[in-house]
Amino acid sequence: MNPQIPLFEPQFPLEKIVKWVGKHWAGFLQPEFESPYMLKLFELIREDKKTNVVVPEFLDVFKLYRLLPPKKVKVVILSQSPYPSKQADGIAFSAKYGRPLSLRRIQKSLQTEKTDLQYLVEQGVWLQNTILTANTKNSLAHQNWGWERFVFRTLQIISDLNRYLVWITLGSEASKLIKKLPKPSHQVFKVSHPVSKKSSDDWSFKTELEKANEYLRKYGEKEIQWSGLS
Repeated sequence: MNPQIPLFEPQFPLEKIVKWVGKHWAGFLQPEFESPYMLKLFELIREDKKTNVVVPEFLDVFKLYRLLPPKKVKVVILSQSPYPSKQADGIAFSAKYGRPLSLRRIQKSLQTEKTDLQYLVEQGVWLQNTILTANTKNSLAHQNWGWERFVFRTLQIISDLNRYLVWITLGSEASKLIKKLPKPSHQVFKVSHPVSKKSSDDWSFKTELEKANEYLRKYGEKEIQWSGLS
């Protein structure tokens, strides 16, 4: 952990925002970091850290932003919340170690054994949750604290900057969040969450992944190698 980046501090100068989200996102998101709701969110997280283990690690919370500029996004896969363990690495469904049930079902559709899903991000896949932090007792511990608003603004930026885009929502919370986004020429797929009450071992979104590539090809974009094999 970088000792020069205090955890969830109450003030956010631009140079610090650049360290967190990268130069491509900092200008877009600086107004969010300066908003009262974001200051309140970080205050709540600091309080939670006094008695609980907050995940993912701080520098991983915004890792996705540092990896993928907004203009490079081709596919958005939106889910709900991080793993309530130190497996969480800042990329939805990706795991630092082990294979949680949701990841195993995702892997089946991707046709991969990889647990680190950064290879998808590097191809233009925005793998994010509607809530970016949790604690090890409850994956929804930080629900309605402000992350949903921050993520919605993130998705607005992605939507505004990309004419052709595929949205895949996994679960009702993700579907609700993108409902108000303008998506004139975008393709949207809604799928149940891989470990929702409606899901089983037969859960799959392989068809949606294939259709996403059809859409990308139609508009002259390079398709995603979902398995990570070229």
